Amino acid sequence: MPHRSPTGPLLGAPGVLGTGGRDTFQQLTYNITGFPAGTTSIAVVFRASDSNEVANLDWLRFLA
Repeated sequence: MPHRSPTGPLLGAPGVLGTGGRDTFQQLTYNITGFPAGTTSIAVVFRASDSNEVANLDWLRFLA
């Protein structure tokens, strides 16, 4: 996840596996370190190596 912009420093790159269907959801938990102190903005970027859909994201939660 790039910090502040899609081209900023990379904070983590957790892999996401397919669930087999657009309406089949999975809850994933990742521990990512290196977040800057204080209040900040981040950009979440999804990339695929082919033309398939990357994700059907419902929500993100960040815990300090």
